[in-house]
Amino acid sequence: MTPNLGSNVLAFDHHALANVLKRYAGQDVDANSLPFAEIDLDLDLQTVQFSAHGKRWEFDKNKGACKEISVLLEPLEVISPDGKLVVFSKSHNLWLRNLELNEEKALTTDGTEDYGYGETGSAWGTSLDNELQVIWSADSSRIFFVRKDRRQVESLGIMQHVPQVTSARPRVSHQKIAYPGDENIEVLELLFLDIESGNVVSADYPAIPVTRNGWGFFVPILVGGIKMANLLIL
Repeated sequence: MTPNLGSNVLAFDHHALANVLKRYAGQDVDANSLPFAEIDLDLDLQTVQFSAHGKRWEFDKNKGACKEISVLLEPLEVISPDGKLVVFSKSHNLWLRNLELNEEKALTTDGTEDYGYGETGSAWGTSLDNELQVIWSADSSRIFFVRKDRRQVESLGIMQHVPQVTSARPRVSHQKIAYPGDENIEVLELLFLDIESGNVVSADYPAIPVTRNGWGFFVPILVGGIKMANLLIL
């Protein structure tokens, strides 16, 4: 849908997908009753991922081709468009896994709990979204990601009157939460990284205040059963 133009088109060709899936999966597929209820659309809206017949598939709209996705990703992992590399999070840093060589290396090394890479917002204390905030370039040579900075945000003591531990005594925990009028709030920095050189470049854009809880910068949202990766400016 393009609101300013008043246009509304199909997200993908149902008949083309059905024919391709039938050929690759070896089973009959009805274009009017596709064997899945939810799909993932990339930002460029050119590839569609879905689960059907006990497998995970990716349909390329431009090529009219369908392929089985053999790599099962964890929530904090993002695979490159060419299917050869995976970026994942470990100890507040970004790591790279080469699927062909089965090798891993750190892309960043200075991430901390309050200054971590690829993390979602936690303006109200905790983050509820479990999606790595990283997007690959189309040629799999670079990544675009965020770095969450809450180093100067003040801590707030929270009383847990019924803690989930063996003791029934109340406990106090501390979370970084900014109040209206505070000088320091949680922000997101925008960064790029070149995979070959490892160089990190800051985007020519000011740090973005985080005003929502549990939402990332690259936010998957469900629209009519379609999971779309949208860009949300917090």
